[in-house]
Amino acid sequence: MEDIKFYDFEFNLLAIQNDFISVNWQIYFNDIGQFEAHFSNDSEIVKIITGKQYIVAVQGEKAAVIVGWQSSEDFAVFGRTCNWILSKRVVPAFEIKTGGCGELANQMVMEIFSDALTVETTDENISQKTVEIIQEDYRLLSDAVIDCLELGNLGHRVIFDTKQKKWLFKIIYPKEILTVISEGNRNGAELEFLSDCIDLCSGGWYLKEQEKADDGTVLEPIWSLKEIKALNGIYRWESILSARSETEAVKELEKKKIKNSAKALAVDFAWHTDYELGDTVKMKIEKAGFEKTALMRIVGVHLWYEENDVGEQPIMEE
Repeated sequence: MEDIKFYDFEFNLLAIQNDFISVNWQIYFNDIGQFEAHFSNDSEIVKIITGKQYIVAVQGEKAAVIVGWQSSEDFAVFGRTCNWILSKRVVPAFEIKTGGCGELANQMVMEIFSDALTVETTDENISQKTVEIIQEDYRLLSDAVIDCLELGNLGHRVIFDTKQKKWLFKIIYPKEILTVISEGNRNGAELEFLSDCIDLCSGGWYLKEQEKADDGTVLEPIWSLKEIKALNGIYRWESILSARSETEAVKELEKKKIKNSAKALAVDFAWHTDYELGDTVKMKIEKAGFEKTALMRIVGVHLWYEENDVGEQPIMEE
């Protein structure tokens, strides 16, 4: 098993641990992941974690900012993958911005976090979906970046680079791989498929903000209905939206769809070797009376290291 190294935010090595009870990682393509490790209460790491703030845990290529700890039967350390650091800056409201999804995300990070993060750009001629984004309120940088990249099916990663001693922001450009994950192909086990339509709707009501009247008084906001599907009768489903404009309403409604997700234990199908986060792959499930083949995006991976068990489980969404 890989050692866990603990650094401060200035890349000074604080400790190296290989005597742990368990380690769990949840790492995502375009979101913030989690880290949890358990040690004995007499481990040297207890004094370091309880006596210092601003610590990063590194295990191989995985890294997480420590956000908490708990002492009980053992000593537990909790973290968030380094993407979490983007949630510590705020993006002011802005009018229309147009460009490639990755370019706009890089631009926001450079404007807000250039004093601490280095934006790693690619020289490759990668085609990006051109989008138009509007931000009417102040938002966390992490939320703004995630939503922007989601429009083009792109992801991101904040890297704690111990060699260059830099915090790096990098866009992830996914690819489609030809592998079919199935029990029959012996590259997946314990396959699970989940379909959920609980949030599905064809339209939604949002509280539209009104401009000031000619005399300077603020007009009362009014409720407005936005529909993205022309359905009638029992099939017309509506929702209450948090949007404050028609553009925001459309984006929110596009997320209220049937959500298909899947999990599988990886067998001869390894992260960084056979796939990267964000890649799309075909998944085939055959159960008694049920068969489905779907093109799934690998949006995350669950990794665990315990005394008698080491495993990897890709997390997929259609």
